[in-house]
Formats: sequence, structure tokens, C-alpha cells
Amino acid sequence: MKSPYRIQDFLSCISMILIICFSAGSACKKEEAQVRAIATFVIGNVVLDRSGEPARQVRHKDELRKDDVIKTGRDSILVVQLGGESLIKIESGTTVRLVSIMEQGTTKFELDQGTMFNRVMKLKKETSYVVQTKTSLAAVRGTEFSVSSEKDKSTVAVNDGSVKVQGIPKKNEVSEEKSIEKGNAAVVKDKIVIRPVTNDEKKEFNKFEKIPAIEDIDSTSESDLMKMEADYFNDDAPAGGNGSADSSSGKDRPAGDDPAKNALVWTSKKVYRTSDDIVVYYKNLPDYRNCWIDISNASDRDGSYQSYNWTYSAKDGQMNFSRMGLKPGVYEVRVHFGRGNAVDKRYRFQVQ
Repeated sequence: MKSPYRIQDFLSCISMILIICFSAGSACKKEEAQVRAIATFVIGNVVLDRSGEPARQVRHKDELRKDDVIKTGRDSILVVQLGGESLIKIESGTTVRLVSIMEQGTTKFELDQGTMFNRVMKLKKETSYVVQTKTSLAAVRGTEFSVSSEKDKSTVAVNDGSVKVQGIPKKNEVSEEKSIEKGNAAVVKDKIVIRPVTNDEKKEFNKFEKIPAIEDIDSTSESDLMKMEADYFNDDAPAGGNGSADSSSGKDRPAGDDPAKNALVWTSKKVYRTSDDIVVYYKNLPDYRNCWIDISNASDRDGSYQSYNWTYSAKDGQMNFSRMGLKPGVYEVRVHFGRGNAVDKRYRFQVQ
């Protein structure tokens, strides 16, 4: 089917355009003509709408094409690697269209709603990186920034480098232009307002910086990508308590030890059907006798679960939760290092 998201329709309703033109300090040695956009992290409900094809879930290592539209659902994230080092993180609740990938030196996105984080590296001189929103025109000199698009405004936050933001003038008005330096943000509505980057924005940039560019993505397996996702997602998850093994466990936690730091947990898929078995993988868990793993609704309190299994002191392994009949929604895998309800690791997945 044809995508309903057309450039003609989009341009007819926008009042401002956000154009990000990035110029690197040194020319890239590799030819940019063969830059590909590859999906690396796919967390939650991420839908690809491609002209001439039915809409479907984005898969690991999918190669995105010109005019593809990406829509992320609640609690969902897509990371796209452009070439060898540039990365894009598309946050939940975002709709964005990939207009071009290094066509005549230009990579361009249309951000209809939501938020994108961008890390752009090693572009040749005169190469442009374009993000078009409903409300602003910005020329960026820098490597890391975010763009958010709302109904009547846009925000450009700069984590590195500088940005020139220009408002699209109304009839008979002169356009306003301001330079935004590292550590600041521009909010563009009726006029351009500069403010410092907020603490929340700093936290999001810090999380974005933890996502690695993959040197040889073609030889990287889906399993490897899932492990990277699990490492990133679990490192970001809130702690549910100290998770200490209780006095009845076979092994108590050594003083000063933090086994949660290296523990990993993830599922075989990010999105399951209601009839699917849930397959949980775990790695680097402590060998506590009373360590257990449960499947819980993400909105439920800790200790309230749909099903659980003991690890029986196994550090690495796999658990199959079958015939659960989960209703559509967001769920969590919760890892407990002791008999209590304290949660040491969390990992979210979705049922549709």
C-alpha cells in the first residue's frame, strides 16, 4: 500500500522547516555514496511503513530506504546506524520519514512528531544533514544534538558544537536567526527563545552516548545486537531495591559486591503475540540459590507477577514461560537475587 505520509502533504501544512547542515572538520576518507541506514536496536513496537508494502514491525539489521516512514509506539526505541559511525535514536511516540540518504551529499529526515537524537560523524565538507519539522529552520555545526517536534513548536538541544536557528517568517516579516552554542537549546514557536539544556535533556544525552557504533555491522548477529540492547536497556533501568540474598540463601552476597552491575537479562523478541511463549535469556547472574525471575505487567508493583521460575544458582541460561496467554500490553522481566520482592534487573517487552 502507498504510505499516507507524503512530502507534498507535509509541506503544505508546515510553518517552519528545520534544516541541519553539518560540516566536518576533516574530509571522510570513505565514499559517502554507499552510506546505508541499518536498524541496530529495535525495542518495543517499531513500525515500518514502506510504499507498496504492508506496514510491518522493524527487524534487527533492516536496511531503511528512501521514503520509509518509521513510527515508534509507547516505551519503544529505534536506533539507526548511518554508515560506520553516525547514529540516530528515535524515541517513543515519534513519526519520522527518511527522505534521502546521502543523495547528492544530503541526508534528510522529516520529523512529524516526537524526538530524534543525532550523532553525526566524519562528513565531507559541503555535506548536509537535514531534519525538517513543522516549526523551524536551523543550520548546525556540531556532532551531537536532539530535535523535538510538537504541534506548534520545535526544540533543538545541542550537546556538542553549535547551531544556527532561523525561524520561517510570516508574510512581510523578516526571519529571526540565532546561534545556539553547546549546552543550550532553542525553542522555536512565534519567536526563537534560547535557554540552557535542562537536566532531563542532559540525562538523555548521557544515555545516547552509551549506544555504540558497530564497526562491522554485516557480520554482527541478531543475537549480538540483542545482547547489546539488553546491556543498554538494563543499565538504564531503575533499581528495584538492594536485592540482597536473604539469610536462607545458599550464598549471601559478599560485602561490597554488586552483582547487578554485570548481570544481563533479555527476551528472544521485543514484541510477542498473545499466543507466543515468552523466552527469557540471562547472563552473569550471581550463583545465589534463591535467585528468581518473573514476568510481570510493567504497571504492577514489584512482587506482583504473572509467572516465575528459580535459576537454581545458574549464572547463565534460558527460561521458557509457556501458555501464559498474556493480554496486549507492556510487560517486564524482573530478576530478584533473593527471596524478597526487591528487583535487581528489569527488561521490558511488548505483547500485541
